Amino acid sequence: MLLQIGPKEGIDAFEGGIARTAQRPALSALSALSALWRAVAAPANGILAAYAERRRINRAVAELAALSDHVLADIGIARHDIERIVRNGRDAVDRHA
Repeated sequence: MLLQIGPKEGIDAFEGGIARTAQRPALSALSALSALWRAVAAPANGILAAYAERRRINRAVAELAALSDHVLADIGIARHDIERIVRNGRDAVDRHA
């Protein structure tokens, strides 16, 4: 049965006595590389997410723009409102109107 008494001092207590252990480094090489990777990957993930969102918007705009004026009118969308509706939703207020 191992019970850590003082993690900063590096002392472990176990049945039968006390043993001193070597102080562990704050960051191992693997955890340092992991922290570096997270610092580098976080902005890249944001860029990739923004790129994926832009592609999604472009696809939706292209699909709606390919519809006829009659079909757009049936679903309640004017051709000039397609991009605003895709970006902000149908209930968004048109600030330019």
